[in-house]
Amino acid sequence: MTIMPTPETMNRTAKLFMDRGEAANYGEALARLQGFRLAIVCGPEVLSSPAHQCALLTVRSTWVRAFRRRR
Repeated sequence: MTIMPTPETMNRTAKLFMDRGEAANYGEALARLQGFRLAIVCGPEVLSSPAHQCALLTVRSTWVRAFRRRR
């Protein structure tokens, strides 16, 4: 089955892989994204610092938008 994304559902990082020739099609680009992982290491200051907590949430949100496929 061929995956046919719409402009609203296309993962931009997958599109970048296709535009660069690093993936032959959208399905292959999504498969490549599935291999990506993110590890975030936080110090104890994150427990009491709203600024650190906001930064942590921003990193997580950005990761999901940039590297994970939509389901």
